[in-house]
Formats: sequence, C-alpha cells, structure tokens
Amino acid sequence: MVLYYAVFAPHSTLQEKRKRRRYLLLCCWFFLVGMKRIAIPAVVLFILIALLLRKRKVPNWFYPAVGGCYILFFLAFLYCVRNGIITALLLRFGIDMMGRDYLWSLANPYYEFSITYLGHGFEYVDTIIAQWYDAGLLNQAIPFHNDILKVFVEVGFPGFLLWSGIQYVLTPLFWQRYADQQTTLLYMCELGYMTVTYLTDNTAFYFWSAMALRLVTLAYAMERKKPPEPKVWMPDSRQEMRDRIRILMKEV
Repeated sequence: MVLYYAVFAPHSTLQEKRKRRRYLLLCCWFFLVGMKRIAIPAVVLFILIALLLRKRKVPNWFYPAVGGCYILFFLAFLYCVRNGIITALLLRFGIDMMGRDYLWSLANPYYEFSITYLGHGFEYVDTIIAQWYDAGLLNQAIPFHNDILKVFVEVGFPGFLLWSGIQYVLTPLFWQRYADQQTTLLYMCELGYMTVTYLTDNTAFYFWSAMALRLVTLAYAMERKKPPEPKVWMPDSRQEMRDRIRILMKEV
C-alpha cells in the first residue's frame, strides 16, 4: 500500500492529492510499526523503480523478460543457499541471520539441486520441521523463512519453474493484455517487493499478503478501465450565449 500511494494513486485534483498524502502517511506508520528490516530498503527500491518507469513506454516483452530474469536469479539463489555461499556472504557483512542459515542447512539432505528433482509434495517442509523439533534439533517448530527454497523442496525443479513462471512471466502478460503497462508496472513492483521477503520469510503463503498482491493490482486495473463519465447537457450560460451571438453577428 505504501508503494501504491507513493507512486500510483490518483493525484490529479486537490482532493485526490490530500487523500493520497493522508493514506500514504497512515500506511507508512503501520509499515514502520511492523519493522521488518529487509522490507524498508525493499519498498524504497521499488518506489524508485516505479518512478523511473512510470512514464516510459517499454516494449511488451520487457516485463515478461524481467520475470524470466527473476527465475534465473532464483536458481542461482538456490544454488548459493545449498552450498552455503549466501550464509558466508551475509556473515561477512555482519548480518544476523537469526538461525535461518542453520534451518536451511538442515534441509540439504532432503533435496537435490537438479533438473530431475521432483520434490516431496505440498507441506513437506512443515512436516520435516516438526520432525526436527521432535528430535531436539530445534528449540521450537519455527517457519522455514525461505519461500523460494520451500517451494523448490516441495514441488521440485519442474514444479518450481511452473510456480515461478505463472507469477513472474504469465501474470505480467495477462495484465498487459487485460489492462495496460501501468497496471503491469504496479504488479511487477508489488511482486518485486514481495519477492525480497520471499527470500528470507514466509509471505508467499500468508493469505493477507497473497491476496493483497493481487487485489491491489486488480482494483487499480478496474479503476483505469472505467469508461469516461457521459457528458450531461447543460444550457449555455448568459455569457456563453452573448459570445455565441457576437460570433454569429460577425459572420453575418
């Protein structure tokens, strides 16, 4: 919502500008109260990207191509997670992973980074986390905090390509054809922000965030697709009639 009100909300009239400012301040307040560390630079980044691309006409293949780059990045990210490269990099910069590195490493025996890996099925990660807790490997049965790895472990390489391809390639194509490039840009920026949290959190499968990602875009698309209000006939004012008569008299 911060991203929407910062860049995409209507602001043509004075009333719309006031409403936009009020809602933006309110959303920023709740956003900061939540205080998710990684979310703050993420929302700033995608506000800047949205401002940069908002008035630019890009080719129709641009946003699906960006989605394809996301998928390639995910595969590189999964490789780095499995081989401990992400952990080493974050620790080098003094970033506290709060036990995520240990949790992710426990999953290594349960999957392979291979195109032939087919996964174990939905909710498998939650099952093995419960087993780790029962075995004393964890102090509490905490969420996995890595939706990208969770999806890969559960549905495998082909399933992961399908899951990410629908969200990052096919959905932008849909918004381009159903609505326009502005709507597509909103979706990609919202999805980009959410993607940052997918890497270290569980937001891909929270109902509130999954629905908001789609409903904000849908509401924006429907608003932009509204037909213009029909003009209602109104009689000319006295001054307009005088001007019209003056013009007619000159023509005569």
